[in-house]
Amino acid sequence: ADVNLLHGPQTDEADALREILSVYALVPAATILFVRSSRGNPAMSALFPKRVWFNLSRAGRHTLVAVSLVGEVGIDIEDSSEPLDIKALERRALSRSEQAMLRNDPNERYSRTLVQYWCRKEAVLKAAGFGLSIQPEVVEVHAPADHATGVSLLSTPTGNIPMSWRDIDLRLFDPHLVATLAAP
Repeated sequence: ADVNLLHGPQTDEADALREILSVYALVPAATILFVRSSRGNPAMSALFPKRVWFNLSRAGRHTLVAVSLVGEVGIDIEDSSEPLDIKALERRALSRSEQAMLRNDPNERYSRTLVQYWCRKEAVLKAAGFGLSIQPEVVEVHAPADHATGVSLLSTPTGNIPMSWRDIDLRLFDPHLVATLAAP
């Protein structure tokens, strides 16, 4: 999967997205039509000879676009410098075991690690096609650590979603931006 960054004011984000996708689909940008998948995810219409999967996420003036030629992909970007209701985000985003693991993080890294958990969960849920229709606190992902890549098997109350997802923490130019890419 590849990641493209759009930043600054976008006069037409859809046109910029078409330009990016046209490179992968090998078709003129003006011919790309967007549709919704059966789960409501944005997709390219199936009129093209080359299948392209994509996902996007926004944080302030920044938009990340993930593109894959091999299967579903998810991406999330968050600004860790924005004020957080830490307790509310913990309850909404983390399972009990993840909350216990996070308590061991030093205070200066706590909120960033919490945001990393959120990014991983949202990216994996988007790649799996669920988005936030599944409550993030019932899904377990691997813990953010010094290494930035891991494999997460989604676990839900009804059982495992039968696929593991490779999630990669992205290093961006702004130290306050936290981003994760998820792909099969």
